[in-house]
Amino acid sequence: MGAGRPKGSKKYTPATLAKAVDKYFLSRGCTSPVLDDEGNPVTTDEGVPLTRTVYPIGISLEDLECELDISPDTWANYCKDPNFSETTTRVKLEMKNYLIREVLTREGKDVKGPQFILQCGYGMNPQTKTEVELGPRATAATAAASLPLAEKLDLLKKLTGRMSDE
Repeated sequence: MGAGRPKGSKKYTPATLAKAVDKYFLSRGCTSPVLDDEGNPVTTDEGVPLTRTVYPIGISLEDLECELDISPDTWANYCKDPNFSETTTRVKLEMKNYLIREVLTREGKDVKGPQFILQCGYGMNPQTKTEVELGPRATAATAAASLPLAEKLDLLKKLTGRMSDE
């Protein structure tokens, strides 16, 4: 038997896959306000409150495949098909962003799982040549990850000011 859709699993069109993926993310996530260290909402310069999508129960490709009732081979086939690329790329980016947020914001030091998945599944090795070439900016970004939110915002304003002057 060849790789692909197992007997009894669902087959999707580009539109039905996009709808099923949206349903998956909506069922696991919620929108949460971004708060500073004192619990006050963080806003843009225009006064619009910042929000972020959080996934209290987590998301994973394996969980999505189970929810969609498809095999990993079927998902891989969807990823290769240009008709499905908008949805499969969106899934990859959302899951990658979720893992990055977990590494940056997870309470305590238990970030080895998300780091491992980012390294193996997304090629994000902390020792890559690109990071080494960035030098002081990469060092500043790494240090900023451990700062309180208010200090991160101040640092971001300073950095963007410097970049606009260059």
